[in-house]
Amino acid sequence: MMVRYLKTFTAVFLVLLFIVLSGCSRGEVQSGDLPPGYKANVAGHISVTYFLAADDESKLSLSYFAQAFQDRYKDATVNLDFSTGDNRDARIASGDIGDVFFCWEDEIYRYAVENKVLMPLSAYLEVLDIDISNVYSGIYDLGVADGQLYMAARDHTHIVLFYNATALQEVGLDTPPEDWTWDQFKEYCRQLAREEDDNTITRVGAGWDVSYGPHLIPFLEGWGGKWYDQVNKRVSFVTDEKVLEGFSEQIKAMEEFLLKPEGSSSSVAISSRYKVMNEDVVFQAGVFPGLHNTGLKYEVKGLDWNIANWPRFPTHRVGTGATGFAVYNRTKRPDTAAAFALFLFTDEGQRAYNGQTGGSV
Repeated sequence: MMVRYLKTFTAVFLVLLFIVLSGCSRGEVQSGDLPPGYKANVAGHISVTYFLAADDESKLSLSYFAQAFQDRYKDATVNLDFSTGDNRDARIASGDIGDVFFCWEDEIYRYAVENKVLMPLSAYLEVLDIDISNVYSGIYDLGVADGQLYMAARDHTHIVLFYNATALQEVGLDTPPEDWTWDQFKEYCRQLAREEDDNTITRVGAGWDVSYGPHLIPFLEGWGGKWYDQVNKRVSFVTDEKVLEGFSEQIKAMEEFLLKPEGSSSSVAISSRYKVMNEDVVFQAGVFPGLHNTGLKYEVKGLDWNIANWPRFPTHRVGTGATGFAVYNRTKRPDTAAAFALFLFTDEGQRAYNGQTGGSV
């Protein structure tokens, strides 16, 4: 009985603690609504939370961007919070997150609509004189939820394959052609595979998270299938045989041990068969912002590396997405925070961010 009461007390205490912490270090909720004729006051100090910079060179893109922003807005100062590890949810709950923080496009709905922790940026576009005519609509739309802009994209990246070029040299394979097909890709993987006498696999042709949207959707659509109904707002992976055909192609590659499931899908791999180091997964899916850190991993081991295109399917599809910055809706400096995020939509901001290591260009 005492144990039950203790558990109940602990649970209640944790809930109360979360509520108390949620009120700490926060300003009032910022709606993002601005009155007619509003003049933004881009001034004062803001902080920006970013957790993907592994070393000093990876920090250059955001550092140059912040400096360009401060050169543009002389009364504003920026502190860059290069935190280690993704602890954004905990920091949001405690009110300790930056005024601006990094997001992936698939997080926007959750943060903006479900958790209600983001400030809409739409009204600031006109106030800050941000011209979006040169912003690709596909990039812009990835930051929108329920008709409001919440994230300004820093890039528009598509999936590529980073690969261990030394492994290709060892088996006499040439650099993959730019327009190689799925069948050619599988043949490369067959020749790269290394299986030991005890049936363990010590080198595999490719590896990626097979459940991740930008990796999975090209297979769902790559054989001409359609898995969503925009009119009736329905999703189905089993009603269209061509969707199943594409899905089956990925499964067959896993069954043949050409493709190793990784990331959140790693549990479906037959782990007892694989004894591979990271560099022994020869072709790995990635995006250009990861170029620098990926290259370092190969170079410290004395390996040559390169980039290959995603293989072509009968109906060619390549996974794409965007990442960017959103504004915490309890920031005490909404004008400055909004101006920082939307600076990504300016030529000046793009040159500063993507002209350095850590950017996409």
